[in-house]
Amino acid sequence: MKFRPKKILKWTGYTFLGLFLFLIALTWIIPFFFSDTIKSLIDKELQKQVNADVHFKANDFSLSFLRSFPNLSVGQENLSITGKGEFQGDTLMAFQSFRASVNVWSFLWGSEPQVTGIYLKKPRIFVKVKANGKANYDIMIPQIDTIKKEEKPTEFQIGIRWWEIQDGYLVYDDKAQKIYTKIDKLNHRGSGNFNQKVFDLTTFTSLDRLNVVTNGASMVENRLFEFDVTMNINNDEKKYTFKKNSIKINDFVFGFDGYVQLLKDSTTKLDVSYKAQENKFKNILSLVPAI
Repeated sequence: MKFRPKKILKWTGYTFLGLFLFLIALTWIIPFFFSDTIKSLIDKELQKQVNADVHFKANDFSLSFLRSFPNLSVGQENLSITGKGEFQGDTLMAFQSFRASVNVWSFLWGSEPQVTGIYLKKPRIFVKVKANGKANYDIMIPQIDTIKKEEKPTEFQIGIRWWEIQDGYLVYDDKAQKIYTKIDKLNHRGSGNFNQKVFDLTTFTSLDRLNVVTNGASMVENRLFEFDVTMNINNDEKKYTFKKNSIKINDFVFGFDGYVQLLKDSTTKLDVSYKAQENKFKNILSLVPAI
């Protein structure tokens, strides 16, 4: 029998293409035909884990290989969480869109699926602490450990490489400590390989308006902030080195470098220096509160 490598490669290619198209079809078929089942399973699991009302529609759930190929993109639109008991009906969190990038291919090779990226669009977070100290974010139901020592629980690994928050809004209202904070238009993105012991963590954060009130006195009013930070993380030495960094408050920009290290005797070694990058008078004047 004559050996035909080209024909074998051709049919191998067709096989992988067919498998890929089948997986893409599944990501459309599963949410469409099994939306009620998916919602029922999620609701049942949430009732075990969370003492709050979680509102979402199964039709807004999505799976796709196209958005974050070769990873699987898992998405949910228009989800909100409201409290129970003392916080009945109060919204703790809501967002327009949530998406997670999941490496499911590692599962085929004997490893657990990994979450590699998270994206939040228009998250709205309302944190409330009453004068008696009770907080609306304390919603997790205590779990009883029923796993035997010899059993190894199934793990869903976290291998975050990137994350992003677009157009966020945050209110922190603490009646016990008499602190009120509001952040408008929070945008944040970051990247870093947390599976490595030594890696660079790169983040950029911007706030259009930050307001802070303490004991009835306005401490920060309508301030614009930008943080552009690159940090080298050494987990073995517990050393965090600032590399390329700048902070902008209104028009005033300053940078910093140095490092922070956690020592074995539970003390902290700190060597950080700051330097203004733009020291024009108008930049400094932008820090002065308007009268």
